[in-house]
Amino acid sequence: MAQSTGRSWIPRALQPADPGRFRDQIRIQEKTVSSQGADGADVFTWSDKYPAIGASGALWAAVRQLSASESAKLQQRWAGVSYEVEIQWLPGVEAEMRISWWDGYQHRLLNILGAVDPEGSRRKLWIACDEVKGAA
Repeated sequence: MAQSTGRSWIPRALQPADPGRFRDQIRIQEKTVSSQGADGADVFTWSDKYPAIGASGALWAAVRQLSASESAKLQQRWAGVSYEVEIQWLPGVEAEMRISWWDGYQHRLLNILGAVDPEGSRRKLWIACDEVKGAA
């Protein structure tokens, strides 16, 4: 049985696997119906998908804006892809969700177009995204 070091257990997804590479903190959010408007249309809100991960609810990630040639190659699978986000593997990340990310200068919202486990090993997850236009 392993001895306790006195430190609290921190989920793997919250710990950067490579501190030099995973230096961005993101939140993965999902859309939920919060109510219905006067016209009967659904009113949506966004909430963190993984709020129990750490006190901040943020995940360590490597966010990278794609070059034109990389974007063109990936657009064969996902139209409009402009960002690649790499995180440690988490279940349940899918299209129709979004990523909330502070890039050091401004808050950005990225629509998730798809997620792939590149090696099938449940060690990392590559997420293809496009930026939400007009997000503040």
